[in-house]
Amino acid sequence: MKKSSDDNLRKEIIGLGKNSIRKNYYRSLQEKQKDLEEKNKELEAEITHRKEIENKLKELNEVLESRIKERTSDLDESNKKLQHTIDNLEKSYEYLIEAEKLASLNHLVKGISHEINTPLGASLTTTTYVSSQLNTLIRQLKKSDSNPVLIQRLKKINLSIDLILEGIESSAALTNSLKQLSSMHNNHERQLFSIEEYTDTIIKSMQSKVNHFDSLAIDVKCKENLIVDGYPGIFTQIFTILLANSLTHAFDEKGGHIFISFEEDEHYIYSVFKDDGKGLDESLIQYVFDPFFTTSMSGTTPGLGLFTAYNLVKSMSGDIKCYNDNGFRVDITIPKTLKRFIPYIE
Repeated sequence: MKKSSDDNLRKEIIGLGKNSIRKNYYRSLQEKQKDLEEKNKELEAEITHRKEIENKLKELNEVLESRIKERTSDLDESNKKLQHTIDNLEKSYEYLIEAEKLASLNHLVKGISHEINTPLGASLTTTTYVSSQLNTLIRQLKKSDSNPVLIQRLKKINLSIDLILEGIESSAALTNSLKQLSSMHNNHERQLFSIEEYTDTIIKSMQSKVNHFDSLAIDVKCKENLIVDGYPGIFTQIFTILLANSLTHAFDEKGGHIFISFEEDEHYIYSVFKDDGKGLDESLIQYVFDPFFTTSMSGTTPGLGLFTAYNLVKSMSGDIKCYNDNGFRVDITIPKTLKRFIPYIE
């Protein structure tokens, strides 16, 4: 009996019995392994599920980012258009203010010119008559061998009258320049015109002044049939001013050379007006387009020419600059097609 009990115990120890320790241990391990495998499967399923969610979130984020970029781009474009509209409105507002200023100036200048021209005309006529009569009297006194002291005094009086005449003529020139400036916004006749033809006409109109010099050449470089849709009257006024300015200030009696060129691209005309004359002191360049600026010491020029040219170019949405370049040079840029003339004055 004891031997049988010992055998059963031995079998349980070495794993041969039904309820042996080894079999129980392995069974427990198998159950735990199965639990682990099931949990691993659950974890893998959870990981797969989370990855799917992450991928969906990533796709959603990409879609959102794309939409945000599109919306941002659309917003930027809208902002640019809005800013462009605001800029145009501000410019239009400024143009309207400048136009109103110019209209007021025009009205004022017309009134002043009318009031000044009447007494100036009377003064000029009367002074001219007095000077003529005085000259006749001096000639008659000389023939009759009259008192030389009296004749000398009369000559001094005549000289004084000549100075008065010069002052009246300078005042008349100033008044005419102001009238010209005030009338520039009325020059609104738009049409197609040839740059070359109008430039030739301007030069021919100034030929009498050109003939005062010993030798003065005017060269024009312009593409044939260069046509502008704009305002030929304003173009004529600008280049007449530039030419008159050079003829008045650039040269001594020997003369020199004036060069005028015109080039174009799709939208603009580029012009260079240059003389090889005296040029201008660098410290004075900044004042060239100011009203009443002149280098003439005689006071015969009112200093409104380049000021008028500047404002006319700006009125055509153009640009004008000047500097020394072995003489005096003016660069002008104007649109080939100008839809409207906006009076400008600075």
